[in-house]
Amino acid sequence: MLCLNLTGKEYTTDENGRIELVGVKDDLYYIYEEKAPEGYKPLEGSIGMYVSYGEMVRADPYNYKDYDLVKAGENEIYVTNKPNKIVINKVDEEGNPLSGAIFRLYYVPKDGSSGGESLQVISDENGKIELELEDNYYTIYEEEAPEGYAKLEELISVEVRNGKWVLSEDYGDAVRIGENNELYIVNEPNKIVINKVDEEGNPLPGAVFRIHR
Repeated sequence: MLCLNLTGKEYTTDENGRIELVGVKDDLYYIYEEKAPEGYKPLEGSIGMYVSYGEMVRADPYNYKDYDLVKAGENEIYVTNKPNKIVINKVDEEGNPLSGAIFRLYYVPKDGSSGGESLQVISDENGKIELELEDNYYTIYEEEAPEGYAKLEELISVEVRNGKWVLSEDYGDAVRIGENNELYIVNEPNKIVINKVDEEGNPLPGAVFRIHR
């Protein structure tokens, strides 16, 4: 729930996300978001609300990062919360970060219909992908693995619940949730096998090859 601090009192949004302030006297008030709903980030600064002749004249955020999140209407303030950032880590079997992995993240409509929006993301030099996702179901597909590694062919079904990853299935060692609720997706290195055999298919040990590039 969203909590606001106004003249020393604490107010909490109702089931409709609203707080009604009755009998507010003319003055300049500072509104602080002390607690955002679970899974969302609170505003970083305060909101200056000026009331004159019983009407709200203006409401301005004091932190530039909040400018797009606070809108003033007719005696109403609209405060938008952004989801918490959640992280995907792309790693090898030993946990080393892998950059350049390309994923397609599909939004799964709650009514189960097809045609949800999708987003392409790429792991950075630290193997990380930071996302701001609303609580919902998603499907993750690896479009391209880092060079020298095998692509994970299986679709990953996940849920973001209260701003945290929840796996819909067990993917063994290929996909797991680690510390700080970060999602880890593992790539195995490509493997090519040369078999040395005789005419009857029996294995022949001791053959020496040289491979050039």
